[in-house]
Amino acid sequence: IDTILFNALSSDKTINSTAMNLLEKMAKENFSSFLHQLGSILSSESKDTKIRQLSAILMKNSLIHIDALQQEWKEKLTLEQKNEVKMLVLSSLASSFKEIRSVASSVIASICKVDQPIMQHWPDLIPSLTQNAFNQNMNLRLAAIETLGYVCEEVTLKGIDTASVDSILSALIRNITDKTIDISVVSQCLKAMFHTIKLAEKNFSTENEMKVIMEGIFSIVTQYQTNDDILDKIAMLFIEMFSVSSYYDYLSVYIDKILEFSFHMINTKYATNERLGLLGLEILCTIGDEEFSREPNDKIKI
Repeated sequence: IDTILFNALSSDKTINSTAMNLLEKMAKENFSSFLHQLGSILSSESKDTKIRQLSAILMKNSLIHIDALQQEWKEKLTLEQKNEVKMLVLSSLASSFKEIRSVASSVIASICKVDQPIMQHWPDLIPSLTQNAFNQNMNLRLAAIETLGYVCEEVTLKGIDTASVDSILSALIRNITDKTIDISVVSQCLKAMFHTIKLAEKNFSTENEMKVIMEGIFSIVTQYQTNDDILDKIAMLFIEMFSVSSYYDYLSVYIDKILEFSFHMINTKYATNERLGLLGLEILCTIGDEEFSREPNDKIKI
């Protein structure tokens, strides 16, 4: 299969087409074996990174985009066969190559999208990832956090239990409020949080839990107020919060701080980073639209 994968990457259209047809045939004839072979290549540090990346793409596309193969995964593969594939992909998060860790994360998320709810189909996944979100190996730590974000992006509220969301948010907040942590971890946590927020209504509706989340975010606003990348991700996070209509009332006590953040983006960042200024303006417009749509007695005093 290594040779077939290399041929699938060929710039020669004939060689490429023949290889892709062979891979399609292998998937249809024995999907379990096909996934296991691809997973073995993905998890092998001795293999060429390009065919490892292609293996991950083929796994993801087979599960997400080909209905017949998705149904075969759901209905025909045994629990043991699924677990073998899952362990191969999960082990790839420890790769020394960033691109491999990233594609492995996307495959894990794809499996979660097909097999929901997660706690029923992959009960040890979230505990494993949240534990590794504090791993001393920085590569594995970043990979675990990235995977949590991808998983939250793919699943629905019915696909993940509130306890899992709690543990994910806790891991992300604990990381970003650690003053000694590398900025790359903060950046990755904010990306993951962007996808987790839509699943966190229980957390936002509980005053103490929302306080922990918001104070954690504002602590890094202060710490990284000169870092454009971090400010960009925080702005996107606020916009995502407001996209969930029920969150606006929960956030009422933080509206002034969010407005202050927006004016900082507009007044101090627009001249050097137009995107940040526009994001600040978008937050202001979102708050304005929400306030205009409310009855006078329902408006938040700003």
